[in-house]
Amino acid sequence: MGWSNFSFQAVRQTDQGLLSAILGVFSEADVVKSGFRIISVDATLDIGPALSARDESVKTCRLILDSLPSESMAITSLAVGMAYGNRQFSVQIQRAAGTALDNVTVSLSEFNHIGESPAVVAAVVSFVAAFKRAVRALDARDGIVGQLGRLGETKQFLERREVELLKVEELGRSMAAKLADGIAATRARLEEEYVARRHELDVANVVERNRIASMLQEREASLEAREKEITRRMAEIDDRDTRHVRREIRKDQKRELQASAEKFSLTEGTKELRNPVKNASLWLAGSLLVLTVVSSVVNVYLIVTGVPISVAAWVFWGVKQAALTAGFVSALVFYIKWNNRWLEQHASEEFRLKRLGLDLDRASWLVETALEWKTEKGTEPPTILIDRLSSGLFGSDTASEEPLDASERLASAILGASAEVSLPLPTGGSIRFDRKGIESLQKTRSS
Repeated sequence: MGWSNFSFQAVRQTDQGLLSAILGVFSEADVVKSGFRIISVDATLDIGPALSARDESVKTCRLILDSLPSESMAITSLAVGMAYGNRQFSVQIQRAAGTALDNVTVSLSEFNHIGESPAVVAAVVSFVAAFKRAVRALDARDGIVGQLGRLGETKQFLERREVELLKVEELGRSMAAKLADGIAATRARLEEEYVARRHELDVANVVERNRIASMLQEREASLEAREKEITRRMAEIDDRDTRHVRREIRKDQKRELQASAEKFSLTEGTKELRNPVKNASLWLAGSLLVLTVVSSVVNVYLIVTGVPISVAAWVFWGVKQAALTAGFVSALVFYIKWNNRWLEQHASEEFRLKRLGLDLDRASWLVETALEWKTEKGTEPPTILIDRLSSGLFGSDTASEEPLDASERLASAILGASAEVSLPLPTGGSIRFDRKGIESLQKTRSS
């Protein structure tokens, strides 16, 4: 026949009394000597979170024992994990509400694997007996006197608990009365403070309204005065002659052009657009320069050392040296021309801005002259006069990008000094060219 689980009832004790009794069992010499030990304790409370500890020592019970107040009966379920040798078993204690007894269940089914030697049986029986004594198990063999004695102890405990509950109830009533008195006093004080604060706010509100009303009156008076001043200034502006307004506009335009001319430079974005071509040109020129120098050094070395080389090899080395030199010079010339092109465009744009400023002055003078002509003579100025005075005004000078040959340079130099030129013919007579004739001749040659 093997080991089996069994249950019994025990007289209910306080939480600390129950845990102290369990600790007392594992402090007995026979139990310790037999090898019984605690491995886990799990306690469920009627209120609050569950308590749990894991440690192969009686310290697990002390952790829960220290966390509970004295004379408390908050534990509703207690599970104690125990071990004997390498086998584990457990004890479950259920403490139902409204009863004076606890239900204890001991699970020994794991012992079926360790055999039924006399030493094992004696150790387990001794441990169970010690555990029953500790938890005050009810047994018919104890006799009626023993049970009555235990019931008497339980009755005394319940009476003490009832007294404590009465004290707690009385304390609760007194605290409730004090709390009610405190709430009433606090409410009265808060009402007084509310009335006083409300009065202060009403007074402050009246003062603030008066201040805002006076401020609005001042603002309205200031706005009326400002409106009158603006009306007066508008009348003055309307009464001014249009000539002065036009001159002010011209001054503003001149000021803007002058500001642009003082700090005329490329933007960062435009400068970044130049970097790819610039870097590529410099890299190409540098690479060709290095290759040219290396090739020159090799050629000089071959000449100095007198290494026998065939004519074809000399031709190859010469052609390579010439090609590298020509490539380097071409890359350098390209970079110089490309950079010079940027400089020419920059200078051309700067000159265009300066000419625009001069054209503004000319246009303003021309308009004032036309207005004075109309004012003094009552008629419009002649159209031919206006055309001659406005000739080239705000025009775009797009210089030809084609290089000039010798004849064009000569004609340009001659016409630059005179309005027209007369050239003798070999057959006799002469031919006369003015500026328009030279321009027509250039167009004919280009077509």
